Amino acid sequence: MLVVVRCAAALLLVAACGFGNDPPDYPPPPLANLGIHQAPTYVARTLMTAGSTLLAHPRLGQPAIAIAGEPLDVGWIAPGAGPAADVLVDQAVVDTVTGDCDGDGICHATIAAPALSLGLHELCIDVSGVRDCSPHALAIVDHRNDPATVIQLSDAHIGDGNASLTFKKVLAAIAAAPPDFIVFTGDGANDGLIAEREEFVIDLAELPVPVFVVTGNHDYDNKGIDGHLMRVGPELDVTWSYGALRFIGLSSGQDLDDGGHAGTISESSGPDPSQLTWLAQTLDAPSQPTVFFLHHPIYNGLFATVGPDSRDQLKALVTRDDALAVLAGHTHITAVFDADGNSRDLSLDAQNVDPHRLPLHYTAARSTNGTGGYAVFHLSAHHVDYRWIALP
Repeated sequence: MLVVVRCAAALLLVAACGFGNDPPDYPPPPLANLGIHQAPTYVARTLMTAGSTLLAHPRLGQPAIAIAGEPLDVGWIAPGAGPAADVLVDQAVVDTVTGDCDGDGICHATIAAPALSLGLHELCIDVSGVRDCSPHALAIVDHRNDPATVIQLSDAHIGDGNASLTFKKVLAAIAAAPPDFIVFTGDGANDGLIAEREEFVIDLAELPVPVFVVTGNHDYDNKGIDGHLMRVGPELDVTWSYGALRFIGLSSGQDLDDGGHAGTISESSGPDPSQLTWLAQTLDAPSQPTVFFLHHPIYNGLFATVGPDSRDQLKALVTRDDALAVLAGHTHITAVFDADGNSRDLSLDAQNVDPHRLPLHYTAARSTNGTGGYAVFHLSAHHVDYRWIALP
């Protein structure tokens, strides 16, 4: 009887998080051929026209956290345009730059973070009189907290039942006691529809702190990834530093919901080779204590996980000596695994976990389950603590 109950529960969870993606032929072939990490090139070649401009970085989804005077990378995509651009913050020009541009019009330049009031600011790029802006793209701070308070949100599934209302309540609770920043681990939209994505973007823009976003499998439905790239940001993978810590986000690729997997119900195909190559190169830079976040969990189990094509490679990369934690979502339940994939007899207080069992891998429940909830982490170079907050 116990087995029957567990299977019934499993079927309910799969209905919520795995099967039913429509259509299942994602990512779009041009992006699949390039590789998920090359999404800006896909945007430049497929989604943009000559004479258009898109702010690539920083923007909502990949914001920048900076102290005044620090170097700040500004990226934009302007096919067929020259490398000259004006950078504006809160609609005022703060610098005129000449970007380093590739053949697709993907450009980067470095400016000094302007001396502004503490908090979030809009950033714009203007190329030949064509302007694109992103709200809350730049967060000016006077110092970086140690430990950092980081909230993980996952699986909003805007468009599914009462998810929208619940998500707003969750965000209001977070805004009342804001963290240093938030990471969102995929599935903002339920069906990849324009209205779902737009509501997700508007909701995030109401938060008083930066939010870093990676995609989940549902974000690809109905060509939703195209809209995500243009509104949330064209960089599907992201890395940044916060004090001594490094954060690396990997977006989801295709979800292999055919049910024919050994030991699990559903698996993701990603990260793809372009992402694994970038991740290895990023980790080969000077070592920093690192927190990873992605949509699909790494460890195999009953519910959907990173698939076998890349699981072992990814696990080897994220369990290196400088790894602190790996944050995932997708399963709609909370769980904690150690570096060997063992979830039994594991204290959630990192001070009480044997060092050989680190880093810990956390999966967050769906943020819009029931009354809603989110995960809170306090992170320093040598410590991780975690708790799940369920709204009353």
